[in-house]
Amino acid sequence: PDAIKYPEDPQKPDCLGSVFETVQDTESSAIVMKTGWKGLNRMLQGGFRKGETWTIGALPHNYKTGMSLTLFKQLAIYNTPVLKNPDKKPMMIRISFEDNLPGNFQFLYQNLYENEHKKRPRLKDITPKQMAVYTIEKLRATGYYLSMLRINPSDWTYKDIQNFVIDREAEGYEVHVLMLDY
Repeated sequence: PDAIKYPEDPQKPDCLGSVFETVQDTESSAIVMKTGWKGLNRMLQGGFRKGETWTIGALPHNYKTGMSLTLFKQLAIYNTPVLKNPDKKPMMIRISFEDNLPGNFQFLYQNLYENEHKKRPRLKDITPKQMAVYTIEKLRATGYYLSMLRINPSDWTYKDIQNFVIDREAEGYEVHVLMLDY
């Protein structure tokens, strides 16, 4: 394990120099993905950093799925993709092991519509195709390709999740967000 012996004289911080070089390198190369919530961005020192793992923990029926769907939407619409490899296409993946896709897409459509029009949409006044086009146009506006799926948790292990990401990368995508909802 890494070990640092602190110098007795604080004016001679040589032993920490390489540690803080790593801090600077990490911070300067970090790609921060901001959310639509200013307070959360401040708390996260700008937003989520690619490569980090985050968990939303709460008791059942306390809006974890709603919060994660809203974050997924916000990450897609408030961030312009920055690619490490310009030959790749930027992708965000959301896998639900619990909720069905019609419920997730209804939430996303209504959330997008309410944010833009400041009122709840009347789903009976619009065709399914119009809802689909609206949702896709809004979520893809900054350039992200999106993949959302619902998987039976009995059918997949962590290896299947990893293989799904590896397969998308082999297809030419650079995965910036992998969100799991369980």
